[in-house]
Amino acid sequence: MPTSLLDIRDDVADIVEGVASATAGVTTALQTGTATAAHLGSLRASLTGYRADIDAVRADMDSSDVADFQLYDDAAVLIALWDWQAGLRSSLIKLAPKVRAAETVALRLVAGSARAVYTSKSGDTLQSIAAKFLGDWREWNRIAEANGITAGALASGTRLVIPPKR
Repeated sequence: MPTSLLDIRDDVADIVEGVASATAGVTTALQTGTATAAHLGSLRASLTGYRADIDAVRADMDSSDVADFQLYDDAAVLIALWDWQAGLRSSLIKLAPKVRAAETVALRLVAGSARAVYTSKSGDTLQSIAAKFLGDWREWNRIAEANGITAGALASGTRLVIPPKR
């Protein structure tokens, strides 16, 4: 449990950094479709832990008073500390929905509901695959982006990740 505002600040910085890393992992998994269920489960568990950490830091901030950490009797410094603490609270409030959204995506990926994988056959094009899986041939660019490929003929046997239907 933090004992000073500096400890709280460090905890918030660690949470922000960890959430950024975990959400980047979920984003990469969503784009590439290469993450294993175990890896996605680990990312989801991390995000759940960060959500709990956010709640704990907010509780620490609620139970502490900036004046408890004030070393000087200078009112300007005390006001600056209150403003700083309010900024930390605001950051945590904005971060919480992002964590929940990334958790949801990770859960869907683990469940397999956000992606399909298709192995191309002779004569397939990105457009024909988009029409088949996404309901519109014009969605071919989403398949291309998800797989890091450009338009053109597909080699038979190419494994493609199909993004979710809009």
